[in-house]
Amino acid sequence: MDNSMRMLFLLMTSSPRVQEWYADWERAGAPDTKGIRRVCGDVHPPKRLDAPQNQPKTGEPGVALVRAVIGRTGVVGDVTVIWSLSELRDDVLRAVRQWRFAPATLDGKPVAVRIVLDVPVTRH
Repeated sequence: MDNSMRMLFLLMTSSPRVQEWYADWERAGAPDTKGIRRVCGDVHPPKRLDAPQNQPKTGEPGVALVRAVIGRTGVVGDVTVIWSLSELRDDVLRAVRQWRFAPATLDGKPVAVRIVLDVPVTRH
């Protein structure tokens, strides 16, 4: 590594923002205080097992976004709507709570994870 690259590297790694980012990156797979992890590194994501029978309805097809906890058994736990038409929020929550997953895994063992899900919103 030449001197200019070495200087740039030293400046970047001494930045508090870079140090904070690196610390967050190292902790990313670590469980929070409730034992819930994020999907990254060696944490393999949960896989959806079923399709909902009653999707929320709207005049235009689209997607709602929710943040959900998928437990070690694959059951959806805490669900929060991130984005959706206001009149569909309850329908979106009801639909997502019915979904089932093969749980996320770490070293082959099931773990609880917090993920963001797309919820299809279509007219029937």
